[in-house]
Formats: sequence, C-alpha cells, structure tokens
Amino acid sequence: MYLQKRRILITLASEASYHRAQNVLENMNKEQYKSFHVLQQLHHHHCENWKVSFDLEKAKSEKKRKGTNSRKGDKKRHQKGLSHMFNIKDSSLIDLKPSSLSWDEFKNNCE
Repeated sequence: MYLQKRRILITLASEASYHRAQNVLENMNKEQYKSFHVLQQLHHHHCENWKVSFDLEKAKSEKKRKGTNSRKGDKKRHQKGLSHMFNIKDSSLIDLKPSSLSWDEFKNNCE
C-alpha cells in the first residue's frame, strides 16, 4: 500500500514538473518568436533602404515621403523667426533673458 501511494505521488510530481517544463518551453518559444519577428522586420527595412539607394527616382520620393528636406526648411524658418524676435526685441525674450547676461550675449547663446 505504501509503495503504491509513493508511486502515485512520484508520477504526480513528475507530471507536475512536466507541465511546468511545458509551460516554460511554450513561453520561451513565444519570446524567441517575438525576437525573430523584430529581427525579420529590421532586415526587411535594411533591404528596402539598400534597394532604394540604387534608384534615384525612388530615393527622391523616399526623401520626400520621410520629410527630411522639410525638417531642414523648418529649422531655417525657426531660425528666421528667432532672429526676427531678437531684432524687434520681443517682450517674451526680454522676460526670458537672465539678468547676468547682456542682450548681445543672450542673443549669441540662443543662436
């Protein structure tokens, strides 16, 4: 009787550890799949960029799509706006200027 109970307990324990191992393996497979999917997307992105670099028309349209030139234009526009604010001595800039700096030093530091 004692041996039968012990065998039953051993089989239950081994089944429980088997199920725990199965759960761990399933979780590991899910995480590996996620990592693989991220790497696959990254590879696809690099391949697309490489293909686009050979065709000038595609490169131009890609630049336009990504908006790299418009960001450069925005930067120039912002610089012009800031220089205009300094030229008219805008009240908001006067409020922001530290008292320890002269107007010219403040202007040079902002540019």
